[in-house]
Amino acid sequence: MPLPHLIVRHRVTRPVASLRRLAGSVLLGILTSVAACSGGGDKTPTVPPTLTSITVSLSVSSVHVGEPAAATAAGLDQKGSSIATGTVTWSSSAPTVASVSAGGVVTALTVGTTSITATASGKTGQATLTVTPIPIASVVVTPSVAAVIIAGTQQLAASTIDAGNNVLTGRSITWTTSDPAKATVSATGLVTGVAIGTATITATSEGKTGTAAITVANGAIITSVTPATLVPGASMTITGAGFGATIATNTLRIGGVVSTITSASSNQLVATVPCIASGTLPVVVTNNNINSASVNATVAGTVRTLSVGQAIVLTSAAESACNELPNANGSAHYLVTVFSDATSQNTISDIELRGNPVPSAPAPMSALLAQPSRLSIAPQLIRSLTAGSSGFMGNSAAAGASGSASDREHITRLEAGRALYQQMRASGYRAPTTPARASSLRLSNALGDSRQFFYNYTCSDTTKRIGAKAIYVGTKAVIWEDTTNTRQSFTDANLATYYQRIGQLFDAEQYDVVKTNFGDPLLRDARTDADGKLNMIFTQRINTDNPSAAAFVNPCDQYPRTAAASVAASNFGEYFYAMVPTLAGSSPDDTRYADGWFSFIGRTVVHEVKHIASTAARVANNASSFEESWLEEGLARQAEELWVRPYIHKVAWKANTAWGSSSTNGIYCDFNPSNAACLAGDATHRPTYGMRRQFNELLPKLLEPWNWSLFGDGTGQSGSVFYQTVWSFTRYAADRWASSEANFFTTVTSATTTGVTSLANAAGVSIDQMIGGWSLALYTDDFPGLISSSADLKIPTWNTREIYIQLSADPVWRTRFTLPFPLVPATGSFGAFTASQVGIRGGAAAYFRFSGTMSAAQVLELRAFGGGAPAATLRIAIARLP
Repeated sequence: MPLPHLIVRHRVTRPVASLRRLAGSVLLGILTSVAACSGGGDKTPTVPPTLTSITVSLSVSSVHVGEPAAATAAGLDQKGSSIATGTVTWSSSAPTVASVSAGGVVTALTVGTTSITATASGKTGQATLTVTPIPIASVVVTPSVAAVIIAGTQQLAASTIDAGNNVLTGRSITWTTSDPAKATVSATGLVTGVAIGTATITATSEGKTGTAAITVANGAIITSVTPATLVPGASMTITGAGFGATIATNTLRIGGVVSTITSASSNQLVATVPCIASGTLPVVVTNNNINSASVNATVAGTVRTLSVGQAIVLTSAAESACNELPNANGSAHYLVTVFSDATSQNTISDIELRGNPVPSAPAPMSALLAQPSRLSIAPQLIRSLTAGSSGFMGNSAAAGASGSASDREHITRLEAGRALYQQMRASGYRAPTTPARASSLRLSNALGDSRQFFYNYTCSDTTKRIGAKAIYVGTKAVIWEDTTNTRQSFTDANLATYYQRIGQLFDAEQYDVVKTNFGDPLLRDARTDADGKLNMIFTQRINTDNPSAAAFVNPCDQYPRTAAASVAASNFGEYFYAMVPTLAGSSPDDTRYADGWFSFIGRTVVHEVKHIASTAARVANNASSFEESWLEEGLARQAEELWVRPYIHKVAWKANTAWGSSSTNGIYCDFNPSNAACLAGDATHRPTYGMRRQFNELLPKLLEPWNWSLFGDGTGQSGSVFYQTVWSFTRYAADRWASSEANFFTTVTSATTTGVTSLANAAGVSIDQMIGGWSLALYTDDFPGLISSSADLKIPTWNTREIYIQLSADPVWRTRFTLPFPLVPATGSFGAFTASQVGIRGGAAAYFRFSGTMSAAQVLELRAFGGGAPAATLRIAIARLP
């Protein structure tokens, strides 16, 4: 079909787009006509849809900073129908306001407006997003409670917080006061005190408010006390206003007791909680003589609740500083000891024990400070002891032979032995481990044999010799008598009998006592002189050359003469050397006479043999050191007791043996050796000192317990007091913690450690526990009415209190033992007090006793003399008495 003619009659000016649509329509009509005229069923061609536009949608049109929004893009084709967009690229016209991810996730960053645009196949679409600030949920003012003095200032701060509890910044704050006549506030939150009273300061931002309560005062103000529970000795912080800027300008009181301030500023004090009773107590700060209003605080002290018969030993300085006894609401009775765990007798501490401190110091209790009943008698008793009073030995010559001078010499010998041992170890010497050859070393010990012995203290001088004769040969002992002694056994039948008894007692009793309880004194015999015997050399050389010595062991005898020049005069065997009687006649209290000498020497033998056993164990075990002399002497006194108790007194361990009588062969006979009934009751052993030295020479320790150390004589002291002190201490330790005496003392003797370490290891408790418990038991053992009590408070082997009570009543001894019980604590009542004791030596203790009606809790504060922290070696032990 021919195409129609197109006749254009008019020219109309149209926009290009309109012309294009018109042309498209005309062309479409032409094509349609052509198709219709073509015939034969021909179809018109189809035009595929194409992306013609993009529409962008946002999940929200407005978000807060930090909040997300989702952007989506939709495509339209030429018919306006939806069509896939294909890959879309996203962008933000203001990326600092909001960013958009490749997936269309929009993140609001700052306040503002941005267009989020989607681009695909050259087509674009966009939407507008508005970002607004995060709304304020609350306003918080800090501090919320504050105090200022008149004309003083306090800076407040306001924080704007969102619903997620996040701090918002950059928000405008408006400050107002509820009462400008009391306190004003600046535009920046600075509060100024105007007049005494209170005001509420308000911070407002975006319709939300926060407040602070302000108190205005004329002096210091406390707003808080931390921590919530105050502990004596710990740190505390006081916050407020109006404090002095320096420590000296402030006074802090808790419960009326002045506290030590450690740092200060105008609004904060740091202090140490004083030693005060537990409870809710007022806290007051004073500055410029003006007291703050009080604020209550809770104080929780260390309360020691004890029933009658119970005790507690505090084993650290921190535990001992401040303690509280609970209110008994009636009568109560306590013993308190302050002891030192320093291991030197010359470590001296001065202390105060303060009770229930008050703002102004109470008048000192005279009984606690002066202790007149004790101080008036103690010097006299100590002088009589060191001078050798008639009650002690019978006369001064006898006292010199076996009293303080003898013990000083004994210690000197032990210390020389310890030094020699260190010297030999340093030289590389080691004890022989193979038996000695009998042909070269084994000696004949037949009765009547004569020998020469080296005799000197240095072991290096081979010119000093003595000739001696064997006058007793037993199963374990040989007794040698110096042939130059004034009195000879072959001309003095009485003396000969005593020598025989000494040998027989050793063979039958004493050897086994030492071997069982400490160690075999012949442990190394096969490696020394191989004679199977312990040799006792009785020589007048001791009486004349060194009259202060009664007997001694020379440790150099444990070394062969070839070991070093320093032991060239070694007798190389088991020997001890002892004094002899020099006068004819009789006096059981005087060692110059045969019976007095026997009375003294019987326990001396077992004492010296214990030293030999200890020396043998140390050399055999290659210990790093000999035992410390103070402990060695105390254990040698134990050896005396371990022989006396079963064989003379015939009593068991922990039998609470008391004074007894002549008919019971008790302690009474030790102090009354001339009593005919005593002598007849045990002709084998008596006369004998028995336990006399232990209880007699412990007296000065009990009279001045703070002044006599476990660890030896202090500077300016002399005597045998510490021997008996260590005996008492180790007796307590064995009674309290040993499963058996033999195990306990053997463990200590065979140890390669020394001193307090050996004792603590054997007992299984600290030395503090041992000293503290012993300090209590010295007084509480067999205390009247204390029937059921802690094991800490007992020394069950001896009834010490009853023994001293009887000594004070005995006609012979009462002039020496003037008190029924010589340990007399300083006494006082409950409440406020200040007690003091100067000169507490290491290993010693001061005693205080409190009794009466208790109507409030009792605080016990341990301080240095005059105040301040006590020495770190000081401890407290407490017992409750009936």
